[in-house]
Amino acid sequence: MLANMYVSTSAANGWQFNPAKWNWGSVKTWVSLVQSGISGYGLGSALENKLKSFKRDLQSEEFDLNTSNLGEEGGEHDMGNVLFLNEEIPAGVKPTQSGIIASYSGNLKYGQYGWTRTWPNGDIKGHFGIDYQGLVGDDVKAMYDGIVVKPTGSSFYRVFGKHGIEIKSVISGKTYYIDYGHLIQSPLQIGDRVNVGDFLGNMGRLGNVPSYAPTHVHIAIWRFFMKCRGYVMPHF
Repeated sequence: MLANMYVSTSAANGWQFNPAKWNWGSVKTWVSLVQSGISGYGLGSALENKLKSFKRDLQSEEFDLNTSNLGEEGGEHDMGNVLFLNEEIPAGVKPTQSGIIASYSGNLKYGQYGWTRTWPNGDIKGHFGIDYQGLVGDDVKAMYDGIVVKPTGSSFYRVFGKHGIEIKSVISGKTYYIDYGHLIQSPLQIGDRVNVGDFLGNMGRLGNVPSYAPTHVHIAIWRFFMKCRGYVMPHF
């Protein structure tokens, strides 16, 4: 568990393995410590007291998520307000006809969830959803029941295109938001209720889709967690 805590927090700090260089003022650093089991170990009363104080501060502050830098990765470009949650949700239905995850010769893991992308300088970065590959015009279906809501991110439509959809769903008793990006068209309006397997729209390339990337629908599933967007892996 200690090894898991160390690796998890190192990853949260851009794979920096020297704890002295971790960003101890970052929400993501502390969330990684909490999720990976810090509370189960006697790591020093000063550290634990600092953690408790930090958690109280988070709980007492009004939720303020800056989404101005939302990226196609499914989260902030600086990754300051997003994290991978260590939890699994029940499988949804297959959202596309093939269910194939996008890839190309330059990155065979391009469309996968996790640490599958790199910055121009070579540093690793996260992809907080899954890109399901297809052709322009392919049908996209709802993975879960829910209600179409106004996107929470201020840059949602710039990144995911003007027909991108955000659906609020209750899965295993928790409220999640499911983003469907790059659709070329959709008949849905805010407030519409969708059932699992319903037609959402057609796959396209609107929004932030690099020229080298295959056509795909970007699907990300997340919930609010300690003032962050906590992402889980979509699957069917």
